[in-house]
Amino acid sequence: MAAAPTDTDPRAREILDRAVEAHGGAETWTRMRELRIELSIGGLALASKGCTPAAMRLKTRIDPKSVRVEMAPYRGGIARLDGWKASVLDRDGNVTHSLDVAHDAEGQTALRRLWQPVHHVFFFGYAIWNYALTPWLLTQSDMRSTALEPLPWRGAMHERVRVRFPADLPTHCREQDFWFAPDGRLSRLDYTAHVLSRFAHGAHEVDRYELFDGVPFATRRRVWVRPTAGTFALRAIPVMAGTVHHVEWDSDG
Repeated sequence: MAAAPTDTDPRAREILDRAVEAHGGAETWTRMRELRIELSIGGLALASKGCTPAAMRLKTRIDPKSVRVEMAPYRGGIARLDGWKASVLDRDGNVTHSLDVAHDAEGQTALRRLWQPVHHVFFFGYAIWNYALTPWLLTQSDMRSTALEPLPWRGAMHERVRVRFPADLPTHCREQDFWFAPDGRLSRLDYTAHVLSRFAHGAHEVDRYELFDGVPFATRRRVWVRPTAGTFALRAIPVMAGTVHHVEWDSDG
């Protein structure tokens, strides 16, 4: 992935560049070859798809340069996402289930109402890949960014950037809003998780940063309901939640 195009809003690029520096710096992320994150993830939103909302603890291997994620243990084996293809493998490495996820020209998906394990893999896989690489991901090619009006969140004014993702990249929705705290760290992101429902408006809170080999990673994430597509978040019971337990990576050079 290359640097963002010059037609990105200059103010938005300034905010995103500062955010990347606050998350370890562009050189760290550009040189990264494989990122490994141990995490727990789950939530009530999964119940709407017939899945258990209980948190799963996973060890993940993430390719920062393309949408490839491996998650284990998953149903006694391994789960993989490669672009728009999700797979479940048994202990011996044999593929037991696979799915090429259909998507339209806008990159929107239309998964069945009740999910099978392979649908679960697609959702967790692309979400983990997106979250793990943000904000560095937002400065890459084909992203279009616009600075929005700053707004208060958790007692401080936050810079906001609206990013339009390319249609060939699996993500929650094409346009997402990212909120950055005064220190440049990501504090919140707003999106609609179309894979769940066109009404699944979420305010994704990011906090409890911890240093791993000198690079800050958020170790707690909670998704609150936004009753409308606006900025108001109903901070009562999170519909999804994630905890990062450990992070490490390999780099080139």
